[in-house]
Amino acid sequence: MIVRIMKYVFGVFVGLVLLAIVSFWVVLDGPKALWYKLFPIVEYDNLEVVLEVDGEVVTIRGTARCSITPSSGYSGGPNPARRARWGGDATVVLKDGRALVVPYTNDDWCSSGRGARGFMRKWWNAYKKADFDERVPLEGHFPLLILDNGDAPTQIDLLLGPKYYAQPDTEIKLVSSARWASKEGPETYPYLEWLMGGDGAKVRQNKWMGGLITELSLTEIKANPIYAKFLPGIIEAISGGRGPRFGADLSKLIKVDPERTSFGVRLRDNAVSVSELREPSRVRLFNFDQFGQAMETVTGNIPSCWLRNRPWTTKPEFNFSYLNRNPKRLWDSPNIFWDTEELKILVGTYECVNTANITNRFQINKK
Repeated sequence: MIVRIMKYVFGVFVGLVLLAIVSFWVVLDGPKALWYKLFPIVEYDNLEVVLEVDGEVVTIRGTARCSITPSSGYSGGPNPARRARWGGDATVVLKDGRALVVPYTNDDWCSSGRGARGFMRKWWNAYKKADFDERVPLEGHFPLLILDNGDAPTQIDLLLGPKYYAQPDTEIKLVSSARWASKEGPETYPYLEWLMGGDGAKVRQNKWMGGLITELSLTEIKANPIYAKFLPGIIEAISGGRGPRFGADLSKLIKVDPERTSFGVRLRDNAVSVSELREPSRVRLFNFDQFGQAMETVTGNIPSCWLRNRPWTTKPEFNFSYLNRNPKRLWDSPNIFWDTEELKILVGTYECVNTANITNRFQINKK
């Protein structure tokens, strides 16, 4: 009798434990997580840019296959989703042999929604609302690379939209640009040697970098509430005082401010210079393998790079020439300077393009 009761109690205990485990699993969206593990959400991210180059209309198209596997906010941590992409190449070769590339990175294609992080906000509608629809590069909001040779470039220029396309007399004019999601593909893969690295199986780690200067006049700072909050600290720093340091904050603001115009700078040895012939929103990129020492003078050691507007990390002995003048550092910052003649704040940043980040997962490796 006692043995039978013990078996009964043990069976009830095991049943309750299993019930608790199943209930906890259901509460944590276990069935849904398992379903999406087996059947991930798949959508296609499409890009089409129409440009006029030397009177010729050219169209750049690219499609990436986005695979997102949502998971529980508790088990998934701060970013409860795994994502993968295939393809995404957006290139075109012109009649003169030059190539145009829209250099989308892993963060651009199929990016998981930063605003959708957290428990019960991880499913596709939240991701789509947070990042997919709202980050479409309409009206020129996309970067463009000009390669003098699509397979083995010796010169690359970066055009920064939308400010570049807003100028009246530009080499390349924007006709239209659009981005949209679809349920069908197919995805696009690179055919340029520069992107494929030779065999299509292993991408070449090929970095190209360039420096920029963005100007902010005191008049602009006073008139703009977003920048005006820095004015007391800026004036104190200009007068020689220490004041609050806003260098990092200014760099972040400029990165997301579409009204700002940046100019490419010349990188040479331990110096950066901006000439009178500066061209707005056009940056000359240099091959890091060939000019690495000059690049590190401004950027420091960079194991990998993304196409981002990042602040300089220059040292005190570095020389900065702006329109044949030598602006003064503010707050001993590596990238914030003051031009005493034009009364402008100068913010130094750089752009970096790595072929490994432009197109991810070649067709030969697709699973």
